[in-house]
Amino acid sequence: MYDQQEQQQSIFDDAALEVQERSSILKLSNYTRIFSFLTLASGIIGLISYFRDLGRPTPVMVEGYGSFFTGQTSIIFPIISLLISAVNFYFLYKFSQISKSAIEKLHQEELNISFNFLATYFKITGFIIMLILTAVVLIFLFFGLGRLLA
Repeated sequence: MYDQQEQQQSIFDDAALEVQERSSILKLSNYTRIFSFLTLASGIIGLISYFRDLGRPTPVMVEGYGSFFTGQTSIIFPIISLLISAVNFYFLYKFSQISKSAIEKLHQEELNISFNFLATYFKITGFIIMLILTAVVLIFLFFGLGRLLA
């Protein structure tokens, strides 16, 4: 008789996950932990550099150029950078933490959950890259149209 619930095979069953694969996942876990802290640090450094630049004298305004081209920026960009860094930190750190625990306990479900966190990180990063590329293409289109029409 056909059993409707198939047994879900674990990568930890029957020595399917050898020592080399376990150590590779643990190395990946360690690297993502380091990278997660680096992403968070980059957002914090961006925010610190904004506040450091507040004390500098404002440059002379040149006719025809706004504050964007003279070095004065708003706090919006550092905050956006910090938020993106914090979100990336969360997903990378959770992957690192859960995957290390799953390998030590030989727990398949936890390992699957950890890889879902890593997949979410890559989805978010891909979305941000697509947004930036779209913005760059639109900027080139508008500047190109402006030159043609001017």
